[in-house]
Amino acid sequence: MIKKLSIQNYQSHRDTELEFHPGVNAIIGESDQGKSAIFRSLWWLYKNRPVGLNDASFWIRERDKLIDEFSATIETEKGIITRVRSGDRNSYLLPTQVFDAIGTDVPTQVEEFLNFSEVNIAEQHAPHFLLSQSGPDIARFLNRVVRIDIIDTVLSNIDMTKRAVSKDIKQHTSTIESLRKEIDTYQWVDKAQQLSTQYRTIWNQIQEIEVAGGLLDAQAEELEKEIKKIVNLPFDAIVSAIETWKELQQKIASITTNMAIFEQEANQIEEYMKQKNSVQSETALTLCAQYEGINTQIKEKEKDIKVLDEEAELLYGYVKIQHDSRKLPEIQALIHNYQQGIIRLENLQTMEDSLLSDINTIKDYLDIQNENNKEIQALQNELPNVCPTCGQILIIGEEHETTNL
Repeated sequence: MIKKLSIQNYQSHRDTELEFHPGVNAIIGESDQGKSAIFRSLWWLYKNRPVGLNDASFWIRERDKLIDEFSATIETEKGIITRVRSGDRNSYLLPTQVFDAIGTDVPTQVEEFLNFSEVNIAEQHAPHFLLSQSGPDIARFLNRVVRIDIIDTVLSNIDMTKRAVSKDIKQHTSTIESLRKEIDTYQWVDKAQQLSTQYRTIWNQIQEIEVAGGLLDAQAEELEKEIKKIVNLPFDAIVSAIETWKELQQKIASITTNMAIFEQEANQIEEYMKQKNSVQSETALTLCAQYEGINTQIKEKEKDIKVLDEEAELLYGYVKIQHDSRKLPEIQALIHNYQQGIIRLENLQTMEDSLLSDINTIKDYLDIQNENNKEIQALQNELPNVCPTCGQILIIGEEHETTNL
């Protein structure tokens, strides 16, 4: 409550002091005696309006300059506050603070000190308080006075929060559904892992074939050296060389059997990959197609080996029938064919290496699928475990109902 108002050098008031009493206070006087100036000084202190120096009394003016200050001061139960203005000063004075050069705004501390609202003060010539307002406006005003409007604010905030939570739930539900669909596209990964195990088994078999191939190359080199000496060897030595060739043929047959097993497993993998409609499976299908081409070449080389085997049998039968130096040109031709067979075996080893590289590529592809699976699992782990509205535990794969507030 305002206890006292003091006005100095403000419009028609040189030094006026008014003391107010509890209850209703009325200011009575003839026209043009300063009643409105009293109200305007209060408004100036409360709103810092009007700005400028026009409200200064004429006796503190010399031409366009002020020679003194004009001010308005009120005293409340909190203390005294003063609004003072001069040519070089523009301030608010609180009991413990001074605000200078305030411009056109009212400091927050001043507003908190006065604690005025439309209930306490109104502009001059404003309509009668509440009488000119509609019923709903009066009701809203009275709600603010008794703080019932807090209920409306809380309900509004609850409704806004509810809408935001519902929106989040829809977004999370949509995200979960998208993740479920994405997870469904990777259901074949389990089967791919099984195929990966089969590939590793095949890889081990190929390593064994490599070792056997290395031994085969070494034995073939020794055999070639021996055959080069065949024309100078006795009949028994030639027969022994032929027997060694037969042993090599048995190892070649073993390699061919392993390649047939690999072909069967590769066909199974290809058939499975063709059932998958995804970009990732196209790589595996391409590799399988490349394998088919290589396998076709291997089969052709197997035919060449069979021809070489027939030629070796012919050499064996020929030596058994006759050991005649006059037939050496024919024997040398057979030896030449054997050398060509060795070259074909080397080509077969090269294709085997290429197939091994393709298998490594498939292994890398399966590793990429495992990484994708881990990323999906990480996304699932980031989802909230508890519903933010009802506190129930969320379980992936089950529908969740929320209770309306």
